[in-house]
Amino acid sequence: MKKLTTIFKVYVPNKDNQCVPIKVNPILILSNNKKLERRRKLRLARRLKKQKKLDRLKTKKQLYNDYLRSETWRQMRQVILERCQNHCEDCGELCDKLHIHHLTYARFGKEWTTDLQALCITCHEKPEKHPWKSI
Repeated sequence: MKKLTTIFKVYVPNKDNQCVPIKVNPILILSNNKKLERRRKLRLARRLKKQKKLDRLKTKKQLYNDYLRSETWRQMRQVILERCQNHCEDCGELCDKLHIHHLTYARFGKEWTTDLQALCITCHEKPEKHPWKSI
């Protein structure tokens, strides 16, 4: 059985801005619309996925900042500062102000004392301490 399709005449401007009729198959228009709709959906899905990832990152950063303000962190920080007796554990320099550096985030929130290191500001800013910042 042969499928019947109606061919429409559509008037479009040519180079001289005169309207000329062209024949258009509605099936082709529908298939092009479906492709456009599929592209729109894919773009929207990508945008939503990216937004979810950003939201997740914001949440991780908020959790990290909240933890650094917690009493648990203050106690752990104090233990590390007592262990090093105000000396940088990298260069050995005596310092008034030390940063506590995470060697690993695998046990974040439940760190072992071996996961943390007291560093002076100079040593803490070295690229090998934060390899992702040098990218």
